Amino acid sequence: SETWDRTLDDVFAIQDEIAQAVVDQLRIELLGATPQVAETSTEVYALVLQARHHLHRRSLDSLSTAESLLREALELDPGYAPTWAELGLVYIWSASLDTARGAREATTLGTDAAKKALELDPNNTLALSTLANIEIASNYDSESAIRYLERALTISPGNSDALNTASGIALIVGDYETAMKLGRSMVLVDPLNTGAYMNYGYSAYFAGDLEDGIESFEKVIELNPDAAGFHYYIANILWSQGKYEQALARIQFENLDGFKYASLAILYFALDNIEASDAALASLNELDVEWAYQRIMVYAVRGEKDKAFEWFDTAIEIRDRGLNLTVGDPTLDNLRDDPRFADVLKRMNRTAVR
Repeated sequence: SETWDRTLDDVFAIQDEIAQAVVDQLRIELLGATPQVAETSTEVYALVLQARHHLHRRSLDSLSTAESLLREALELDPGYAPTWAELGLVYIWSASLDTARGAREATTLGTDAAKKALELDPNNTLALSTLANIEIASNYDSESAIRYLERALTISPGNSDALNTASGIALIVGDYETAMKLGRSMVLVDPLNTGAYMNYGYSAYFAGDLEDGIESFEKVIELNPDAAGFHYYIANILWSQGKYEQALARIQFENLDGFKYASLAILYFALDNIEASDAALASLNELDVEWAYQRIMVYAVRGEKDKAFEWFDTAIEIRDRGLNLTVGDPTLDNLRDDPRFADVLKRMNRTAVR
């Protein structure tokens, strides 16, 4: 639609000029208005990227490092929304691992950080996704979660954080086919995101695709050998397959005691070594109350239903994020016929699917 009249010795310049004109026109036709990106210093931006790297290593030490880096970034630029959004995600992920802080406190901190990000940038997709996660996983409010998630996906349909949250919500409510489908999409978008592999692994496990579940968890360990919980997740699947000795060998690599003692108590019980199971359970009960869900699992497998339901009360009170596995977790199968189990699901606005 345009012509250029130049001398031959300007041939390279005219090539650049035409190319730029084409790019400008395509930008107008395909993208519309130029997207607006939050600006900050290169130092702050680098700190946020480093923090995200450590966040996805998913260990207590790496989460602590990520939080410190983000706090440093906020000192330099407290008005940079992505920093607050990443900090919110750090707190939410630490709610499952940092028992010293506790899930309730971590959830409050995560909520505050995500909302601060939205004050600075109402279209921050990570903050919206984090709030969606909090609403369903900690506040048991699925309607609010869906509203936040819909906003995030409307703003950025292919955003990896929004897809991961969508996968997590599907996992929590027991829609494992959707959770796995979203997990596969997420891995294509962000192949280093441990949250994607975790959601996919659990969904495969609960759907009965055990080898696929193990493969997904093994991928996280390959990417991040110090990631907390993934040897435990694999040991759980091996337990469900009746591979107790393999599970015992695997759980020795787990670096968080709460996960390790719970798995040992379950595995030794399966092997009829009640003395060793009792010892592992006693060690588990010496830990913080934040390991409530792991106690529920052990008591459920051992058939001690009253104690399992007592710990459900505690877990709900402290907002233990392990409860988000309740709908599909095979370790709880002994409890599902008990009327109290339906009450537990009702208190969390969940529906039984197993």
